[in-house]
Order: sequence, then C-alpha cells, then structure tokens
Amino acid sequence: MNIKNVASFLAAILVLLVLIAVPKYSANAKSIALEKKEYSKVIKSVKKKYGIYKGSKNESMSGRGLMYVKLIDFNQDRSTELHIIYGKNKKVMDSTETPQLIEEVWTIKNKKAKRVHYQKHTYYGIVEDIERSTVKFKGKNYLVSFDRYKGLYITLKEYKGGKFVNTAQISRASDPTGNEYYDYWKKSNKSSKSISRVQFNKLYKQFNLKKRNIVMYSESGMRRIKTIKTSI
Repeated sequence: MNIKNVASFLAAILVLLVLIAVPKYSANAKSIALEKKEYSKVIKSVKKKYGIYKGSKNESMSGRGLMYVKLIDFNQDRSTELHIIYGKNKKVMDSTETPQLIEEVWTIKNKKAKRVHYQKHTYYGIVEDIERSTVKFKGKNYLVSFDRYKGLYITLKEYKGGKFVNTAQISRASDPTGNEYYDYWKKSNKSSKSISRVQFNKLYKQFNLKKRNIVMYSESGMRRIKTIKTSI
C-alpha cells in the first residue's frame, strides 16, 4: 500500500469516527439541555414559593428559602439528579413552631422532572443530631447520614430502582459500662455483625468518608447548611 492509499484509508477511518461520534454527542447535548430545563423549573418553583435564603449558615435551620442545589449522577447512567435543600419556615416564627429544612432529590423521567427522595429535617434536640453528606467511592455517588445520638451511626443510601435505599451502615457505640462496640450492616446481609475498631476504621476509609461533601451538619440538634449554593 503506497502513501497515497494509506492517506485515503486514514481519511476514511476519520470520517467514520466522526459519523459515529456526532449522534452520541448530539444525544448527550439534548439530554443536558433537557436536564437544565426541567431542573430549572423545580428551582424556580421553590424560589417562587419560598424565595432565596439570605441569612448566615448559622441561622439556616430556622431560615426560609432555597439554600443548596447541586447536580449529581447518583446511578451511573450519565444523567444527573438534582439535590436540593430549602427552608419552608415562616418569615416570622413563634415559639410553638418547629423549624424545618426540606431535602429533595429529583431525576428526569419521561422527559419530566420527578422527585425521588424527600426528607424533612426538624429540630428536636440531640435526638435529631444528624449530618447529611454525599460521597463517591468505586465510581458511584451515595447519600450519607451521620447520626451522632448515643454513638456514631453512618448510613449510606444508594439510588436504585427509582428510589434511595439503605445499602450499608457502620456504627460505634458504648454499652452501660462504657466499653465501645462496633457493628457493620449491608443490604446483602440479613442482620448486622460485630466488627473490631480496626475493621470499622478500614470500612470508614473504604467508603471514602474522609472526602465526603458535607451539605448539612448539626450541633446539639441544630441543623445548619455547610455551603450556601442557590444555582446550578
């Protein structure tokens, strides 16, 4: 094969690669545009009803308005979900009202935004001392909760089958005599099993929890937003 034939062959291969790539790029661009359009509707709806939170992070538990938004692919389908937190508290609250923050996750279903997760975070003292984070390990994103009431209970939720389900939990607590004990539960097991402190630390590292993105943290039961972010 002479140089001219080689050049023609390479040019034909290049054209073929372009023809293959363009439809995929076009489909991906349409998917991104649809996500932006539908998720923008969700955000606008929250802003219209509750406004945008304009206070400090320390006051966010009793705040009103959109506080946090982020696009995350929770199920590895190359399409993102919308993770959103907002306060639906009244502008002026009295002592009988309970402050609350609302956490939601939305996805695209049949070309429309659909809510697949809803959780109300309220103030009930240290019983509700829960941190909310997201973490990525082994290429997948998870919702994570740190419950520090009478120990430490770390639960990972995965988005599967159109909903978020508990997939694993590691815990550390103390018995009445003050001795620490550790447990590990995962969805494939029927019950939790006792583990050592070394195994607990190993799982903590395996789940990449040191690099988790803390969205909401808690001090003595009062939830606060870690980062105020109101646009995608």
